[in-house]
Amino acid sequence: MRKLILILVLLASSVGAKAQILFGAKGGLNVSTLSTSTLYKPRLGYHAGLFYSQHLEAQYGWQVELQYSLQGARDAASTNGRLAYHYLAMPIVLKLFFKEAVFAEVGTQVAYLLGAQYREPGFVDDRSSGVRRWDLLGLVGFGHETDTGTNLGLRFGIGFLNTSGGSVGNSVVYRNLVFQAHVGFKISELD
Repeated sequence: MRKLILILVLLASSVGAKAQILFGAKGGLNVSTLSTSTLYKPRLGYHAGLFYSQHLEAQYGWQVELQYSLQGARDAASTNGRLAYHYLAMPIVLKLFFKEAVFAEVGTQVAYLLGAQYREPGFVDDRSSGVRRWDLLGLVGFGHETDTGTNLGLRFGIGFLNTSGGSVGNSVVYRNLVFQAHVGFKISELD
């Protein structure tokens, strides 16, 4: 807790020194699955939301987002079966900028499950009670940010928690794995 407070104090103290602040919207595609189990295959989804980005210096900054994210997996045993996990997610990443506005990012994402369903054509089953409400992912990614505030990026997230919430024992642990491709647009800028 002390380390978190120290980091927040350092970030806040560097705001006055050349901080460029951007507010914007972003969205894109998700390719997600549950761990590396053979029971599930990747499925397509999407994410959309808002971001707050702050350049603390020319070479680094941070970004906080609030987004809706559709994740889940395809059922390997059924040609049309899909798990749909609906999350309200808050990624927090440290961005390191390189030559020509290329950046790498690393961080974490806290997500709250809004609902979970298993879907097949003509059939929907609510699975929310069997899925852990909170999820925590580690994030890594890279992208490009233009002078106009538009950014393009790729990000990979791996869950730290068992999504079923059950005991692990000898059973397979189902963790969220999500690959995101996104585009973001500046709405407002403060210097």
